[in-house]
Amino acid sequence: MRLRNWLLGAGAAAVAGLLLVPRLTAAETSGLAKGGNAPLLHVDAFNDTDGEYCVTCRAGKMPAVVAFVTADTETSRAGIKAVDEAWRGGQDKHLNGAVVLVGTADSTKSLRDWVAAQKLAVPTAVAAPDYKDIPNWKVNNKVATTVVLIKEHRIVESLADPDHKSVKDGVAALTN
Repeated sequence: MRLRNWLLGAGAAAVAGLLLVPRLTAAETSGLAKGGNAPLLHVDAFNDTDGEYCVTCRAGKMPAVVAFVTADTETSRAGIKAVDEAWRGGQDKHLNGAVVLVGTADSTKSLRDWVAAQKLAVPTAVAAPDYKDIPNWKVNNKVATTVVLIKEHRIVESLADPDHKSVKDGVAALTN
């Protein structure tokens, strides 16, 4: 009887553990799956004079890095800076790129001011969460920064709240 009770208890604990562990350890994901087609993304960057254009179209078969930022955090600012550095460093390899601040003019004001103060050069635009192109990119609003790496109109990788090194390494792999 004791052995049976112990086995039942151990089995119940194992099942409970299997049910709880994925919820506790699963990281948030954001962005499109690897290998999928890159959808259109029309932007009108506030820090350039190009007017509205399609990032995906402009990139063509060349590599591109696109960051979607849904919150103003230290991590998102570091992500934007990493994308800007990678974009500047990849110009000789025809790297295209953009940063899209997802929100309203009011909710993105502090980030827009920060981009201007930092003199970041990567084209940066603001788009409402329901703007026609944004839902196609499967951006998770629980993730502050989603960086999508694209080559030949295909998603190479989508990074959720990446660190500086992940962005740098991902773009280096794209442009080599």
